[in-house]
Amino acid sequence: FVEHPHMLAQFDANREASLLAQGFEPESSQAMIYERRLRQPDPTGWFGLSNVLASFFTAAFVVFGYSAFKAVRSTRWILLTSALLSLVVLALTGSKAGIAVAVLGSGLLVAARVLPSRLVPIACVAAIAIPPVAVMFRGLVGIPSNELSLLVRWFYMRGATRITGEELPLGVGPAGFQAAYQIAKPPESTEDVSSPHLIWLDYSSTLGLFAIPLIAALVWIVFRLGRSISSKKRSLHAISSQRVQLLRPVLVLSLIVPVLVGAWLEMQATPIENAMARLIGVLAWGGVAFMLVRAGGPPLTGLAAGAVVLLCHAELDMNMTLPGSVVLVMIMISLGSGSMKSYRIGLPRAVLPVVASASAIWLAYGSVSVWSWESGLRSSSAQLRDIVLERDELLAAGAQQWELAGLQDEFLIRADASLVSLESAYKTFPGDVRVARAAARLAMTVSGSAAERLDRISAVKVAERADGLLSTAVEHLSLIHI
Repeated sequence: FVEHPHMLAQFDANREASLLAQGFEPESSQAMIYERRLRQPDPTGWFGLSNVLASFFTAAFVVFGYSAFKAVRSTRWILLTSALLSLVVLALTGSKAGIAVAVLGSGLLVAARVLPSRLVPIACVAAIAIPPVAVMFRGLVGIPSNELSLLVRWFYMRGATRITGEELPLGVGPAGFQAAYQIAKPPESTEDVSSPHLIWLDYSSTLGLFAIPLIAALVWIVFRLGRSISSKKRSLHAISSQRVQLLRPVLVLSLIVPVLVGAWLEMQATPIENAMARLIGVLAWGGVAFMLVRAGGPPLTGLAAGAVVLLCHAELDMNMTLPGSVVLVMIMISLGSGSMKSYRIGLPRAVLPVVASASAIWLAYGSVSVWSWESGLRSSSAQLRDIVLERDELLAAGAQQWELAGLQDEFLIRADASLVSLESAYKTFPGDVRVARAAARLAMTVSGSAAERLDRISAVKVAERADGLLSTAVEHLSLIHI
């Protein structure tokens, strides 16, 4: 409602340049796919992908719906409203896979009431098997013929299977799938994806034989979740009211502080409406969470069904591939896997302090690098943001190119400073090819502008900087592939 119209206005004001900046010829099939997806007003949350957002709201619908079914009358209406709102957001994402796995999760809850307890884990395995079977059925049989989402996932599956077979025993590595898929993909596939959208093929193609224990662990987790779904426990742990009173300030701070920090970090790139929406959202979700605690905690059966929903969706999308979402999936799995006996592992007293100290040192060291990288990107964006927005507004108003000549000198000055910031960010993380590519594009833009002004010395120098950036990035990718 806020960012999308503004983004489309910027794109339409300079369509060809925007497509070329992404590496697409304006009338190519890749450009058509990119533009079609760009024009879809899908909610994405903090994940950047509407399908991943749909995955979590599908799980929320299942958990809140079952919790409302089991809750007392005083809290039932809030939980039912939360379930309905989750369903509304799921509908806004337009995710057919999300809707399908919501039906699977609801079916599991029904199965838990009618099947013997020993058969519920088998029903969970069957539910997990349905998404890849549906993909293979669409690819091999061709029914339904007008369904494209499953068809493209069939292409991903074929490419990932080929990569798995050719790259044994080590796989291509977590960052190597996209490059390998460009070679292994079927001729009908027009996309160069970074994941096969199917978690066990993601593991096998990137990790090779090392994926076997991970896949075995996933199978064991599904059986454990099945035990939880058939369990009669109310919740995983009963928390005393005294402990809730003590923990409440900590919980509130842990909810609000990350949102405030995230909004501050992104304030140069996002409007104030986004920050307000996130703050309202965290307050609303926090309120619903406290209502669940007040109701005695969410039922273990609902939590486990929600976790199975996330695993089902992981076989159609990237909720267990993106760093920002896989942690939430694992938390949901751990919450839903509490029906079996816990085991305590005895460790020497010195182990925990040593591990904690090493973790703190590693976190501090990594945070400095990330902060330096983030600062470089923010500085680069801030240098050009105002003048680019001014240019786009003039273009949207119908201004001619000669009317923009007055901005050219200011753009060149700011672009050089922006390029320095991008180069600094790239030196912090030489493996981030996206930054190298962005810096090289900006360098070539500055070089072209200098050439137009007949400043050949500056044009050559800046072009050499672009060549150096891309050469370093290519060398780094070659080392990773080897």
